[in-house]
Amino acid sequence: LGLKEVAAYWDEIIKINDWQQDRIYRTLVEKLYGNISGKRIVILGFSFKANTNDTRNSPAITICRKLLAEDAQLVIHDPKVGEKDVFDALVGSQNIINFKKNLIYEINIPKATENADAVLIMTEWEDYKNLDWKKLQIKMRKPSWVFDTRSIISPEQLKRIDLNFWQLGNG
Repeated sequence: LGLKEVAAYWDEIIKINDWQQDRIYRTLVEKLYGNISGKRIVILGFSFKANTNDTRNSPAITICRKLLAEDAQLVIHDPKVGEKDVFDALVGSQNIINFKKNLIYEINIPKATENADAVLIMTEWEDYKNLDWKKLQIKMRKPSWVFDTRSIISPEQLKRIDLNFWQLGNG
């Protein structure tokens, strides 16, 4: 259609989205001392956006695959995306690495956080905005981290408890 500028614009959007996913992954690895092998990381939200079970183009897929490739143990929770859909999206036709040994689907958030090294919020579900972090942090290993990629948690809420906190846009 001769819309080279429009095509170039959307190409750059895709590049920025890919860069942001890589940035989140690298930040998590860095904050967990450069080695996530054997670390238990809870992924809160797997869908592309809240209030849907659509995982197509979800940033969680790319980030989870990178974490799994580093031998992290992932515990995934999503209110609408089921276990089969999570496993299909992550493992699917992947023959490179057997991810299943390090992949757990958990519908109970407090149970998911047991012995977790980090929680990574990937989707802005209402359920995640009102979590009782004081109770959850007791179940987690120390030092534990919360990575909020959707900026849904008030930093003041976590200042009073023993959790390290990183939030997209706030560092």
